[in-house]
Amino acid sequence: MQYVKTFGKMGVMGSELVGVSEVGGLLGVSRQRVDQLAKAYEDFPAPVAELASGRVWRRQDIKAWLKAHPQRSPGRPKAPRL
Repeated sequence: MQYVKTFGKMGVMGSELVGVSEVGGLLGVSRQRVDQLAKAYEDFPAPVAELASGRVWRRQDIKAWLKAHPQRSPGRPKAPRL
């Protein structure tokens, strides 16, 4: 098992950690949209670490956030028909 220093705590690296691409996949959005959601929602989970390759989150934190926001559908809101 490998360990990584994460904001003052020790955490286990492995399949429970996800990067921005995997978070986008879980949420059904792009990597860019993940950044927008992280800024727009105060309760969006904080990353457990920032690596040279980017931020990483706990998979269970992202899934819990998604469950707490069932009204937020994946992708862009549909544009009104003209």
